[in-house]
Amino acid sequence: MKNYSGFTIIEMLVGTMILLLVFTAILHNITLYTSLDTKNYLRNEAIKIAENCLKQLKSDIPCQNNISKNFDNLRINYTINAPNPNNFTKGLNQIQINVSYTYHNKNFSYTLNSIVYK
Repeated sequence: MKNYSGFTIIEMLVGTMILLLVFTAILHNITLYTSLDTKNYLRNEAIKIAENCLKQLKSDIPCQNNISKNFDNLRINYTINAPNPNNFTKGLNQIQINVSYTYHNKNFSYTLNSIVYK
């Protein structure tokens, strides 16, 4: 009898299938992580835009209505809905700043509520 060392074709196929499943799971997790990271980045940009708008309103400067930002070869348009500081009354004014944007055909928005003293 001859003693053959090495793997049989069945063992190679089973090993290849296991590696393929592992790589598929890793690729799925990387894709999911990248998508969540992008969504978080875009949301953080909306928060920064709303906070900058609030600083402008406190200085009696109106906010822009639209801001465009570039992110990884992607242009995102943010729409800002904020009150005009010329319409503020003396004393405390409750304001709401809404920043909305679209990413992959889904609408997202961030709302900042604050009180401004004039």
